[in-house]
Amino acid sequence: MPALSAFSASLRQRTRTSPIRSARAFYGCEGLTSVALSDGIKTIEAEAFAYSGLKSFDSGNGVVTIGDNALKGCTSLETIKLGTGVKLVEVPIGSSGAPMGGIFVETTAVKSVTVAADN
Repeated sequence: MPALSAFSASLRQRTRTSPIRSARAFYGCEGLTSVALSDGIKTIEAEAFAYSGLKSFDSGNGVVTIGDNALKGCTSLETIKLGTGVKLVEVPIGSSGAPMGGIFVETTAVKSVTVAADN
């Protein structure tokens, strides 16, 4: 498996139309500190970056769907940018009708969330 820094660089440099296919793809990757996705990536699966060492996250303008708990437990995450493409953030609903998750669960250090003006 390539080093995380090399892999994250390849995500920024390549145009991809496929999703980050695996739920928990980068789960617990404490060495992963920054993600800036290319506009070709359309889907981020559930818990894709949960409990990673992210300090900044940029969805790019291509991501349409962000899975439940995608950034859960990223306790160092300070800066989040959501681009123009984001239309669906998956949040499961419990039997009581109350939300049971979300993409920012346990992200305790967030200082800035920017959502594209035309989103």
